[in-house]
Amino acid sequence: MAHRLMLPGKPEGLPFIWNIDAHVGHLASCPNRPTDVELIKYMSIMLESLSRPGHPRHASVANVRLELNGQFDVVLAYKILSSQSGMQYPGKVVDGVISPIRGHGPPWIWALGQWNYHLHRNQPLVFQNLPDAPGLSPALRAELRHTV
Repeated sequence: MAHRLMLPGKPEGLPFIWNIDAHVGHLASCPNRPTDVELIKYMSIMLESLSRPGHPRHASVANVRLELNGQFDVVLAYKILSSQSGMQYPGKVVDGVISPIRGHGPPWIWALGQWNYHLHRNQPLVFQNLPDAPGLSPALRAELRHTV
């Protein structure tokens, strides 16, 4: 279940993060729950909209838009791997899997923590009001209203 996870002390100015319950990724062990996948797709779309105009793009799959639904697909797999490989922080893992943030260490050590940080910093209103974002399924909207 996707949800809002409150962060004690507001690290990096984040009062909370948008989190998932289970791994999203290309591995057979990833449950790829529909609302978790939909949240990851939505965040990927929003982060991609922050790209600099004229920024060089990778070939083919990078230019395919994600379909906002709860199905894991090859386009999302590529976008996760591409995002992870471009992150700059010690100990990063490039495995094509978005892991839930479980509270061990600062949130920016996870890819999802980085995504939350950049969305919060660059589009604070979108970040704050994510459950009201256009195009989200009623199921995801309901889950995002749940706070942990």
